[in-house]
Amino acid sequence: KQATIACISVNNITYHRFSLVYRDGTSDNYPPPKVITETYIETLKAILERDFFNADIGVIKLINYLNHSKDNLYVNMSYSNKLIKSVVEYINKNYKEPLTLSYISKKFYVNSSYLSREFSKKMNISLLKYIKKVKIYNLSRELLLHGNWESTWREYGFRSYNTYLRDFKNIMHMSPKEFINQPPTNQVNESIEQHELYKYLQQILDLIKSD
Repeated sequence: KQATIACISVNNITYHRFSLVYRDGTSDNYPPPKVITETYIETLKAILERDFFNADIGVIKLINYLNHSKDNLYVNMSYSNKLIKSVVEYINKNYKEPLTLSYISKKFYVNSSYLSREFSKKMNISLLKYIKKVKIYNLSRELLLHGNWESTWREYGFRSYNTYLRDFKNIMHMSPKEFINQPPTNQVNESIEQHELYKYLQQILDLIKSD
């Protein structure tokens, strides 16, 4: 028999960036399989459509569905792993603050060199670069919703407009103004519509919604 396999791969950095630290950990809110399947397919479609905003939203939902499962991903962690998890969650929640390595080290009562080394080892990214990415990713979503690319940066703890502009360009590969003025991605081009996987996904999604 023939089959098509589609997989969404989530690495360590993406998991920690999208894992909501203030979620309700009770199993009562765990969604039914139908909702998870529908979310998964919608996320795959968004990726194929290059609709990265909604793809991100889908990944956030899927990751936090997983976080409700009994097989917790942080069971039997070493002290170092627990520390990094706590630091990541702190950054994810307080990304609008003027975060630095020195500040976070003092916050968690650890040596800054040790924290920097362990963070890079566990996350495959430096602590400062992770902070910048979290700030810019969250700021970019706010720009899509509200615009104001010349003033929104002030709420995210950047030292200056030039620092904000440099970090935004380094991470998003375009200026904030160019980012806001991108053409809309809600229309699917013909090549995507004819994509075999895309057609399968739409058929499955139609079946789920009509069920």
